[in-house]
Amino acid sequence: KRRIMVDILKMQAEQARLFRNQNRQFREALFSSLVHLKPKYCLEIGTHIGQSTEVFQKYFDEHQPDGVVVTVDIHKYKNIESKNVKQLIVHPHVNITSKTKNSLIIT
Repeated sequence: KRRIMVDILKMQAEQARLFRNQNRQFREALFSSLVHLKPKYCLEIGTHIGQSTEVFQKYFDEHQPDGVVVTVDIHKYKNIESKNVKQLIVHPHVNITSKTKNSLIIT
């Protein structure tokens, strides 16, 4: 039983290490893409805990000081205080008042 617990703990530690590495890689890839594309405005859909938002903020601080990222989510998971970041909270539900063959009318 003890041996199984040790194996489980080792496996969890390895998964956590891989996850941290993947997170770092996605941030580096996003930052490199921003530097290459040189956007002045960005729209982020899904703020969650703000990892990508921090990358956008770093890009704007270093390369595009007057740029802006608008980040949108249905909850405010994290307070983000930056002149380059505009955080919007949206309502997740809409009322569909009617339907036609190829479109919806949303109110």
